[in-house]
Amino acid sequence: MAKDFSKFLTAKIDTFEAPPLPPIGHYFATIRDWKIGEKNYGERKGVVVTLNFTLTSQDEDSREEQELDEAELRKALAAKDYGLDGDFPQGHVLRAIAEKTLQLPTEGLDLNEVLDAMKGHEVKLYAEHRADKNDSEKFYFDIKKVLPANE
Repeated sequence: MAKDFSKFLTAKIDTFEAPPLPPIGHYFATIRDWKIGEKNYGERKGVVVTLNFTLTSQDEDSREEQELDEAELRKALAAKDYGLDGDFPQGHVLRAIAEKTLQLPTEGLDLNEVLDAMKGHEVKLYAEHRADKNDSEKFYFDIKKVLPANE
């Protein structure tokens, strides 16, 4: 039997709101999944791997600004793109996260095997806010560092 999605399609558009923007600072998170695709960043486009994170708790510095409950943290959009080609390839950063941050064995593995092995691991993130290039009123949760969870 097909699932009925009509209740979503008939919902008034003004009932949809963006998830909260978490404060600047450190967070504990789980690497939820990854995906690969092509993204266009204005003048440059390229192939990127996006790591998606689920925020699980706040560290002291982010909690000082605003404390969020677990449900608010889980709703937050927390993702980081890593370019694989173009002017700024970052495959080495993904390798460092796997080998140094998560201490995963990677020798002889393909990138997709390493990315799959990263799923479910706990990390600590440092994030700031980044303004949208086209809308100065819109901000994004901008992950700057992926650190070991115990750091």
